Amino acid sequence: MLMMICALAACGGEPAEQTNDTGTGSETEAGTEETGDEVGDPETSDDNDDDDDETGGGMNCGNGYVEPPDESCDGDDLAGESCMTLGFVGGTLTCTESCTFNATGCSNQVCGNGTVERDEECDGNDFGGTNCVDLGFGPGLPLCTAECVIDTSTCPTFGEGESCGTLNPCPNDLNCVSGVCYDGSPGDPCGNDFQCESNDCVGNGIFEDGTCN
Repeated sequence: MLMMICALAACGGEPAEQTNDTGTGSETEAGTEETGDEVGDPETSDDNDDDDDETGGGMNCGNGYVEPPDESCDGDDLAGESCMTLGFVGGTLTCTESCTFNATGCSNQVCGNGTVERDEECDGNDFGGTNCVDLGFGPGLPLCTAECVIDTSTCPTFGEGESCGTLNPCPNDLNCVSGVCYDGSPGDPCGNDFQCESNDCVGNGIFEDGTCN
């Protein structure tokens, strides 16, 4: 009997110890697994660092310095270029946000600077050597409009101002008044109304010339 009781007691003790060992092992494994999950977080941080490196580079357009060959200009840095170096007469060259030239402020001509350029007929007192005679009128100089276009209103009809007489009539149907040819413009001398473009000769008499009104 005693041998049977000891055997049972001994057998009963061993399962209890195995249960405790198994429990302890399970707790340790669970803790290791949780710790492993926490260690995995830095991997996400590494991915973020890689993304930052990828977005940090690119073109330097906008830093104010021209960096060829991709940039023609950058901000106020035009690389020494101007409207004139690009083939324009004048104006202001600027730079776009994409670092390319903006020539909308450049001009092929500068009307009003006193110099005939490109397709200008005149500019101020500069007629490019052209006078009224060249334009088919009498001696004199034309006017220049604000748009740099020649105004021939001051040019006399060809022959005006030349001497005339009974044996030397005025050309181009000009009027001979006191030995000089006139076209009858306002202010010209006249002997009668028919010698004026306005048909109105003021102050004329038998021995005295009047003035076209």
